[in-house]
Amino acid sequence: MSESPETVSWQIGLSEGGTAQVPGLARINGNDLDLVTQDGMQRQYPISDLTILVLPHHHGTRGLIAPIPGSTARLAFAELSLVTALRQHPKFNLSAGRGKAQERRQIMYWLIGATMSLVFIFLVVIPIFSERIAAGIPPDYERRFGAIVAERVASNLAPSQAGTTCQNSLGREALDGLIARLEAAAKAPHPIVIRISEAPAVNAFAVPGGQIILLAGLIGFSETAEELAGVLAHEIAHVVRRDPARGMIRSMAVGAVSGLLFGDALTFSTLGILAASLLQTSYSRDVETKTDMLAFEILAKAKIDTKGFATFLERLQKAEGDRSTGAMAYLSTHPPTAERAALARAASQPNFVKPALPLEAWRAIKRDCGQGSDVGVRLP
Repeated sequence: MSESPETVSWQIGLSEGGTAQVPGLARINGNDLDLVTQDGMQRQYPISDLTILVLPHHHGTRGLIAPIPGSTARLAFAELSLVTALRQHPKFNLSAGRGKAQERRQIMYWLIGATMSLVFIFLVVIPIFSERIAAGIPPDYERRFGAIVAERVASNLAPSQAGTTCQNSLGREALDGLIARLEAAAKAPHPIVIRISEAPAVNAFAVPGGQIILLAGLIGFSETAEELAGVLAHEIAHVVRRDPARGMIRSMAVGAVSGLLFGDALTFSTLGILAASLLQTSYSRDVETKTDMLAFEILAKAKIDTKGFATFLERLQKAEGDRSTGAMAYLSTHPPTAERAALARAASQPNFVKPALPLEAWRAIKRDCGQGSDVGVRLP
């Protein structure tokens, strides 16, 4: 025997006028939907006024309920049994044709307007905002902040080995020599600090303040010192361009704007999520292309052949499988791997280069600092 709808409660999130969602419980009580929020606030909405908008599942939200026609209040829910119970209620069924089409149109207009606002904010306002804020951050503060971020990231990637991988070894000494050569060519705004994580993924990324996280799996995957130098030059180029600081500010701005517009940064509309994702992807692709070009300049000044970076990318693509066609290429957060490799080969100047490291020094890096790899993770 099934439970009566009036004995069942559903978890919801109440947002009024764009405010953040407040958790609560909803229950059918006669012809009303009663609501009690976590902070003790009570609401009662006539079932005859409810409009249900079911959305694709995202971060636990299955849909929204507009409880009062023409208002900005919204009830977010995850359990579709609430929709079933409301639709089976006689008052909801009797009122199905009254005002529903107009309410749905209003919701659609709201979604379209919100999406257009997001497009403008993400495409115009946030890039300008993040650029100006990043330029005004004192270098000292950025370095201190970056060191904290890098330490936490390294600890999360490999807690048992955080900050200890290949320390006080011949491999680390050789790696420091390669970094010094690239740093002198780059003239970075911050001293370059490399933190090696024992994590097996093929990855490396820069954080604010000149900090670079290098995963041991990437060293293990690299076959020559020139391949590793290409990756390091790319990350140092991010430092020179101050991309990590801009990226963090941009991410925080996106979260803040989303929460302001939609009440909950995790569950704002599907159209808004798509717009933000596509615009962020486009921006990242442009940044990565410019970063590659600067990396080629750094390698040239350090007299290291860019062909090594091309070889690394080609082997990575072969290991991953070709993901650089069709929609995947467009939605990728980086330019297609084959395209990047071709640019690196085109920048090669074999008559003006020297070995990145002596063979014994490279073997020491591989022995002391590298390990097996998981090639399923794309290089930033």
